[in-house]
Amino acid sequence: MGMDRVCRGAEIIASGKLDHSIDKKRLIGTPYHLAETLDHIRDAMQTAISEQMRAERFRTELITNVSHDLKTPLTSIINYTDLLSKEAEKETPDRD
Repeated sequence: MGMDRVCRGAEIIASGKLDHSIDKKRLIGTPYHLAETLDHIRDAMQTAISEQMRAERFRTELITNVSHDLKTPLTSIINYTDLLSKEAEKETPDRD
């Protein structure tokens, strides 16, 4: 009966329900140790997922900031070059 409870708990956790905890009441020996091990694996998976999500948010924020930092000077350079080319056109007489 104890191993059945551990197996059902393992299946629930494996299905993605990482908030599930195996009831270890009245478990002894191997079933208890397996339930404990599965709880540790579940906790490690939750931690890994949280870290991955944090890293993804950081990456997205970094890309956004770098993109903004690159666009600002490029816009200024483009506008300044456009202004210079318009000034050059004004100074050059048309030869038709």
